Amino acid sequence: MLHAWTPQYASPEQVKGETITTVSDVYSLGVLLYEMLTGQRPYRLKSKTTEELTKAICEQDPTKPSAATGTQESGAESQGGDNAERGSSPTVRDGSFVNPKLLRGDLDNIVLKALRKEPERRYASVEQFSEDIRRHLEGLPVTAHRGSFTYRTGKFIKRNKIAVAGAALIVLTLAGGIIATTVEARRANRRFNEARQLAHTILFDYHDQIAALPGSTKVRERMVKDALQYLDNLSKDAGNDVSLLREIAFGYARVSSVQGGTGTVIGGRYISLANLGDTKGALESGHKGLAILERLVALDPRNRELRIELGEGYGGIAGLYGLSGPPEKTLEYCDKAIPILEAALSDAPDNQDLRFTLQNAYLLKAKAFGNPGTPNLGDVKRAQEFLAKAQPITERLVADFPGDTEYQRSLGVLYNLESLLAKNNGEEKQVLDFSLKAMAVDERLVELDPNNTTFRSELAVQTGNAGSSHLRTGDAKGALEKFKQALTIYESMMAADPNDAAVRRNAGVGYRNVATATGTEKPVEAIKNFNKALDIFAGLVAKDSTNADFRRQWAYTYLALSLFQVKANDSYAAVESAQQGIKIDEALVASSPTNATARNTLALLYRQLGDSHAALGAKGNKQQWSDAKDAYQKALDIYQEMRTKGTLTAADANKPDELAKEIVKCDAEIRK
Repeated sequence: MLHAWTPQYASPEQVKGETITTVSDVYSLGVLLYEMLTGQRPYRLKSKTTEELTKAICEQDPTKPSAATGTQESGAESQGGDNAERGSSPTVRDGSFVNPKLLRGDLDNIVLKALRKEPERRYASVEQFSEDIRRHLEGLPVTAHRGSFTYRTGKFIKRNKIAVAGAALIVLTLAGGIIATTVEARRANRRFNEARQLAHTILFDYHDQIAALPGSTKVRERMVKDALQYLDNLSKDAGNDVSLLREIAFGYARVSSVQGGTGTVIGGRYISLANLGDTKGALESGHKGLAILERLVALDPRNRELRIELGEGYGGIAGLYGLSGPPEKTLEYCDKAIPILEAALSDAPDNQDLRFTLQNAYLLKAKAFGNPGTPNLGDVKRAQEFLAKAQPITERLVADFPGDTEYQRSLGVLYNLESLLAKNNGEEKQVLDFSLKAMAVDERLVELDPNNTTFRSELAVQTGNAGSSHLRTGDAKGALEKFKQALTIYESMMAADPNDAAVRRNAGVGYRNVATATGTEKPVEAIKNFNKALDIFAGLVAKDSTNADFRRQWAYTYLALSLFQVKANDSYAAVESAQQGIKIDEALVASSPTNATARNTLALLYRQLGDSHAALGAKGNKQQWSDAKDAYQKALDIYQEMRTKGTLTAADANKPDELAKEIVKCDAEIRK
């Protein structure tokens, strides 16, 4: 809840930034009553500095009202530094001073109880404060007094009505003010909570519906800007309000997924893959939310709900690093998330949201270990280990809730990872089988919701993966058919929403795939598609240079272009393209040396550079053979290092031997 306050009326806990409750309002009303009875503020100040005021509020005991009315300050300023007309003279009512005797006893005790430094020693509510004032006016005992027998008896037999009459108007006015203030405060709180709920609904709940619609990126950009301003402002005034802090943390997680989303799971649901291509901003927002959750859990470590939300927060950060790299960061946050989620699930084994969130964390960890399509450590064995943990959870969820599209989609993600790991192992038949299974899942989802951009995008991805499998087995015609089907989906989505980074990234891959499968039979068409892909990736990297996936895809497109150029007998252009790709990928490897995918791409680029130089050497240029040998050696060095570290996949196991033979061939040509 937001807490605005005026320094002169602030309670000690407000000044210290501690928890604010209704007893803080009791304190502020106590200051107001003190002023009305005495014409002064409770504390004596020598200056008007905030530091002195703060010290007085927290440490100085206020003078009794009855003592304050009989004094005239000189030299020193009263709290707040009022002007001469409103300064330090005794209170005037109807042209006469209030007699200090009228304030002694009950009114002194009532005011001083309201002004206690310790919140627990004040009136517990404004109503109790008001009730004591009413009892004083009626001559009844008040709770602010110790309540001795003499005191209570005296209240019945000694009622100085004349003395009380002078103060009655003041107290009645104050009592009405207290009640009015309380009512207004409740109304303000209710209006604030209603506004907060409306903001939450518009900025977050509506986004799920908007993100699935074509052409929504511009709207979501504005929502992110407004949401960040809303959350940043709200967090400044949240204090220790746990419910508000949880909401703010949740909001940052949602904004993070929109900025650079990678399939984040919150509350057992996927957040849309559609994103703005702002990985840096996504990580900043994600870490803001995470810091709040870590603080809350540190304050209340046994709170199960908070710990689950913290586990989700760690998983969200892991997902962001899944594409941006480095992979060890993904593992770091997975290793924080998984124990929390496993412990929570052991207490509630039938909780489907927990099961879904945990299986997503297992998939993220599997990808970080060995998914060739994203930054990974090249450890296929460990990747399969965590894939095996995720699989039974996913299959059980699908079996238990066959109509839930989130679980169906997750099954498609699992099949996709199965196909990629099979590719690493050189098991091409399994690659195609799993790709087709994933396609079938996504086709069903698109049938259920044809306008859902996430479902359509994932169907296109799986269709493209099937095309790649056809291409590796020599079926260029089948590959081109699948690639064109995928590209048609991407182009329609990009036309509807050209600013969606996820769509643009996939479209870039689609253009590259079509160009590769088209080959030299239609060189003009192939080059046109290669250039479209290069333009897309250059634009994505320019906007989001921290995204390792964008940078590697850009380098890989130059590799594919160089391969095409050698086949088209344009070896000089092939050399230039390979060098461009190497420049991009070397910078990526330098920034993330553990990224096995980037290192493997770099080895492929050096080998392609060697092949390009060798093609020129075959035309009679001996220097080209020396350049070819240098490039082959660099590729060999990378593969040998990967073999030593155990990150060389089964599919690449023969690459070092192949390169060694090429180097021998270069030596023979150089000696001629």
